[in-house]
Amino acid sequence: MAHIHRVKILVLSDAASRGEREDRTGPGLRQLLEGEGWHVVACEILPDVGAGISRRLEAWTDADGCEVIFTAGGTGVGPRDVTPEATRAVCEKEVPGLAEVMRSEGLKKTRLAALSRGTVGVRKGKLIVNLPGSVRGARESVMAILALLRSRLGNLDRVRRVIKTLGMVNCTADFQQQPSVINGFSELFADVFGKDHGVGARSAVGMGSLPGNIATEVE
Repeated sequence: MAHIHRVKILVLSDAASRGEREDRTGPGLRQLLEGEGWHVVACEILPDVGAGISRRLEAWTDADGCEVIFTAGGTGVGPRDVTPEATRAVCEKEVPGLAEVMRSEGLKKTRLAALSRGTVGVRKGKLIVNLPGSVRGARESVMAILALLRSRLGNLDRVRRVIKTLGMVNCTADFQQQPSVINGFSELFADVFGKDHGVGARSAVGMGSLPGNIATEVE
């Protein structure tokens, strides 16, 4: 059975957080994602305050409640647009290619997309994606990278299934040392995480463990 990926939505808007403006972006994203087969487990609104945004992102990525977090709003050049800074403050790695794909697709619709400063990063194995604040901009940005997200998350699912099936930590020493097992894990991890991780997995599997950087991503 295919894994249903879980997502959380964080809308950043001073006016919407005070109830002065109806938020349409959060519901619009929920409708889109659920229509694409994702499970939206939370949708919240916060004011454009960097420290508060960072704290919520930390809390959500510390927990095991989702694989992806979409933020919406605060990516422009105004004095209260601080979402990219708040996101970078908590991320362990940035994924600039995804942000550029969204901007590139946005430019096909409007030149204003060039003013978006949204970023994409990873914290504790969860992807954090900054989206524009408008309903249309947010939805179009999600659609621009949805196939890439499915591919990435699907690869992680492959690793989880293999580890669960073989019972990595509980494998007998003889089983772990079989060349076919070691080579299989090495090739899988290299395919999903890159050549260097594949090499690391070769030695780690033989010792009945996972490389630390891979273990963090698949937990």
